[in-house]
Amino acid sequence: MRDAAKALSAFAELLGEDSWFFGQEKPSMLDASIFAYTHLILDEDLQWGENELGRQVSQHQNLVAHRDRILNQFF
Repeated sequence: MRDAAKALSAFAELLGEDSWFFGQEKPSMLDASIFAYTHLILDEDLQWGENELGRQVSQHQNLVAHRDRILNQFF
């Protein structure tokens, strides 16, 4: 869990206040890859039970907003 928390913090820092990673104008493969993980981790319909990873992701509002942005634009 400590390694996951460090990775999520690094991704949150890399994203910063941008909409997409590296300040791109549209999502890249990295955005899609990060979304694939954050969406599954945050999806309450999957009923993960004890979801420590979900709590870790939720601590980074920019990652949650990133996930929501992709979900709303493309799905």
